[in-house]
Order: sequence, then structure tokens, then C-alpha cells
Amino acid sequence: MRIDTSPLLTRIEPIPFSFTWRGEGVDLGAGAELLPPVTLEGACSMNADIFLVEGRIAWRYATTCDRCLKPIEKQVSVDFSEEFVHTEDPEFPDRYLFFGQVIDLTDMATDLLILNQPLQNVCKPDCKGLCPVCGKDRNETMCDCVQDTERENPFARLRALLEQQEEETK
Repeated sequence: MRIDTSPLLTRIEPIPFSFTWRGEGVDLGAGAELLPPVTLEGACSMNADIFLVEGRIAWRYATTCDRCLKPIEKQVSVDFSEEFVHTEDPEFPDRYLFFGQVIDLTDMATDLLILNQPLQNVCKPDCKGLCPVCGKDRNETMCDCVQDTERENPFARLRALLEQQEEETK
């Protein structure tokens, strides 16, 4: 995924690009598996010593639903605008460095995949998840389990301490 920037030295129009990438070596974390191909489309332009790469990246991944643990596939598509420069500037640490006349988009694409990976994965917005008592999938069947709301509440111990303190002061 390389863009030859030499034509930008003699023309004003941006250089369009379209790449497909297998995403080798990218770890999306949290048990998510990247499903090739990753697509990048956009254009590269130049302003003074800054090369601007703008476009859209899209990918699919397989994981499990965070609520019911069923296997799911999701698709993500993100717009991006990144700057590439030949020399590092401490005032702009987010710029990508490149040398010569060819910009390699691999590091940028990897960063975009990892930074834009959703934090929560659910099979559907109203997924009811698993019963914490018996483990049945609440999307398929409702169970008759009684949940101990005191045990689920992380502040239940504080409530008990407060009640004990109130009794002692009486």
C-alpha cells in the first residue's frame, strides 16, 4: 500500500488511490479476528512540505457477542485524514514520517484499525444476554431464576454498614 508522491511535485490535483490489504499481523484484541480484505480508498495531496492522505478505510471482523457469547461478524468503516512529513516536528507528534518519495500506508492503516475497533460488540442492540444464575440465553428462552439484587449491587455492603451504624447511634 504505497503512494508515489513524485507526481505531486509537478501537478496540483490530488493522487487518488484504492488498495485492498490482508491486514497481516494486526491484532484487534479482545478475541476479535480481522477478516480480509481491508479496503482503503482516498487521495493524497501536498501543501508545502505536508502530504495529506484522506479517505475511508473499511474492514470486517469476527468476534463473540459481549452479552450472549454468540459468534458475530461486524463491519466498520471510518473516514480518515492523516498528515505525512519528511522531518519530525515535536509540536505535531501525530504526523507520520516517511522518507524518499513513497508513502507506505501500512502503519497508518494498522493504527486506524486498532484505534477504531468498537469497545463493545453485541449481536443486536437489544440483546438480553445470558442469565447470570443458570446461564441460559435470554434471547432464546426466559428462565425463572430469581436474581439476588443485593448481591448484584456493588454498594450493598455499604448500605449494610450504613444501616449498622444507624442502629448503633440509636
